Amino acid sequence: MDFFSAHEMDGERCKALQKLEEATVIAWERESASVHSPGPVEDPEVLYRQMLNPTHYDATNKILKATAFADTSDKGGSVNRANLQSYEEAVQAATVRVAQINERKPGGAKVDLWEIIELRCQDVRDISTLAQPDLPARRAFAVFDTALEDAPSHADICQVAPGSATGRSARSKLLDLANAYLRTREHAA
Repeated sequence: MDFFSAHEMDGERCKALQKLEEATVIAWERESASVHSPGPVEDPEVLYRQMLNPTHYDATNKILKATAFADTSDKGGSVNRANLQSYEEAVQAATVRVAQINERKPGGAKVDLWEIIELRCQDVRDISTLAQPDLPARRAFAVFDTALEDAPSHADICQVAPGSATGRSARSKLLDLANAYLRTREHAA
């Protein structure tokens, strides 16, 4: 899709989506956004999200940081599709990524993999903004198949609802989804 090709490397893909009509953006979820695409991300799919320490996780307070999904507002929050990548492959990819990050900043604070969380695509897509007197409620996030040549399972969660306060509120709801998953895992362990 031309839009995604044009915004592939600019780090502003989601900000550009926020300027478009909601119906257009939502329709694009049903199309492949990459030449490497295995197909659009379907609602029932499970998405893996790498959570790194200290990037996404506050080890002192043992919680995800409020900024854990900040990238969904601009470049897109990277996830991998569980039907195209096993959990073990997700951990392996995250381990490689962590090593690359640490190599790029020798002497800096080290990053490590804290957790791979699972989000159901439909749950992400169901998050909406609150209706305001002059604005109706609208979808807060869209999930796009942004497969990469070396990572065909890659997808992006993009905040598509415009506005700083609206975005913070929407990302807080996404954080709540992630925390609910973590609580479920804790009880299962």
